[in-house]
Amino acid sequence: MPSPRLLKTEAIVLRHRPLGEADRLLTFLTPHHGKVEAKAKGVRRTKSRMGGHLQPLTRVLVQLALGRTRYVVAGCQTLEAFPSLQADLDRLGLAIYLCELADRFLPQGAEAQGPYLLLLETLRRLEKGHHPQIWARRFEVCLLRLSGFGPELDRCLACGQPLPAGGGAFSPVAGGVLCPLCAHSAPPISGAALHALRLLQRGTDRQVAGLRLPPTVTQEVEAHLRSYIAHLLEGEAASLRFLDKLRHSPLISAERW
Repeated sequence: MPSPRLLKTEAIVLRHRPLGEADRLLTFLTPHHGKVEAKAKGVRRTKSRMGGHLQPLTRVLVQLALGRTRYVVAGCQTLEAFPSLQADLDRLGLAIYLCELADRFLPQGAEAQGPYLLLLETLRRLEKGHHPQIWARRFEVCLLRLSGFGPELDRCLACGQPLPAGGGAFSPVAGGVLCPLCAHSAPPISGAALHALRLLQRGTDRQVAGLRLPPTVTQEVEAHLRSYIAHLLEGEAASLRFLDKLRHSPLISAERW
């Protein structure tokens, strides 16, 4: 299906990069047109009126005109800027990471209403600042499901048997859980971490908001998701290096679930 000549849509700016001396190439996530790349002319000049509206992690109403090779931004208006999130280095790093995941998992131009609403709701949760790590893990699990990579969390991928309450193993290569008999060298997963992953994947927002885990289980859940995502992306997300630096900085205390 050919791209429409003109688009007017709400969008979230996932990222931008320099293009030429004064332009930028932006990646937008839109609900009905999916991921869209567009050139923003002259926005790196200090007098640009659109530059402030086209920053990453901004929800905008944007007008795009199809040029010779790509869309060009014809107009833009900020709808939500998430100022509290932008001012907090910890939450900002998380938000950048989530935008990178959306960018890398979602194909260009495919309908993306589910992922769009998921990202928007997660940014709003991060803006409020209540347990951002919970909502980051929720985003990871739900984005994997919406992208067709949702891990199997109920039955052993080798023998098909339900996993016992005490847990088993989680295999990034297999794409989910293995029972103790089939685990072999796969990393173990505790019953508590498995319960948390299931709740993050299928629980209501209210249930997720009430989730509280011991630090050891928190770290286990994050480690399993991180290794699975790294397997799918054939390497870790680039923004994780920034998050790791924040986490190990003595000036920033770790956010607890």
